[in-house]
Amino acid sequence: MTPRDRQRIQALATRLAQCLRVLREPRRPAPGPSGDRIDAAFEVIQDYELLSRDLYRLRAARGTSFGPADPLIARTEEFMASLSTDLVHLARPGDARSAYAIFIERYRRIWRENFPLFIFTASTFAGALFVGWNIGRFQENYAPLIVGQRMMEQIIDNRPWFERLAADPLGGAFGIAKNNIEICLSMFALGSIGGLGGLALLLYNGVVIGALMGYCAAHGFDGRLGEFVLSHGFLELTLIAASAFASFLIGRAFYMRPFGDFLEHVSLGAKDGFTVAVGVAPWLALAALFEGFVSPTPLFPIEAKLAAGLAVAALFWLWTLNPFAGTRDGESGQARVERRSRR
Repeated sequence: MTPRDRQRIQALATRLAQCLRVLREPRRPAPGPSGDRIDAAFEVIQDYELLSRDLYRLRAARGTSFGPADPLIARTEEFMASLSTDLVHLARPGDARSAYAIFIERYRRIWRENFPLFIFTASTFAGALFVGWNIGRFQENYAPLIVGQRMMEQIIDNRPWFERLAADPLGGAFGIAKNNIEICLSMFALGSIGGLGGLALLLYNGVVIGALMGYCAAHGFDGRLGEFVLSHGFLELTLIAASAFASFLIGRAFYMRPFGDFLEHVSLGAKDGFTVAVGVAPWLALAALFEGFVSPTPLFPIEAKLAAGLAVAALFWLWTLNPFAGTRDGESGQARVERRSRR
């Protein structure tokens, strides 16, 4: 297939998208003109048939002038899949999906297709927590390098620094949410450095949190700290791993073959990673609200804090994976390219 053929395929896709925009416009009241809609409908039918034929030729060209993960194949197939869905909804005007429905469908699809990568991310984070805990618990000479001298003195003096949140829970929650979202965005941005920046930040947070917990255990402060983190800790640790997961979605694109399609892989990986980061951000804010309003107050018994912490973490996983929600056919762009690379 010649470069001219490739340009023609891209032009067909562009014209189809333009025709669909005309068809999506609300119908004008009579006696408004309707010829533009009729013309657009005919063009959609004609161009759809031409693009289907070209897609067949692209698939048949695998192993010749096109590699198994040629970006043009991935883009054309993804466009055709979304186009088929759009045509179905155009035929059923009352079934138009909201922007949220489109987003959540893609968000959940990315999680399902890449869940092994999240397991790797969570395991790496758990390993960093374990290493940090051992340093804080058994290697007190190295603890000041990680925990910090001021924090160590508060732990030794049995002074719970987190109780001051009770004086201004809203302000404290806002500050915590800002910090959590900054960490999430930093991990995502550092994923552009071959994923190594996000990995470094994940390991750093794991070691620091683990060392703090270990140092508290070494000085009998683990009970007070444990009661404080029960209502938000499960969700917050999960979201740190999820933020790194978003970073790895873009970072792994640096190592995908063929290397000639580097920009295509990075573009698709960034799109998937950004979708996960946007989906995680509101939950970071929710974890901050729990940390500001529930965790420091003595009004809630420890059992209630534990139940609240488990419930909100379970709610995140139910919203993210939702086994009860119907799914539409299709794949995320990054998974589509990765699947072809394995063929």
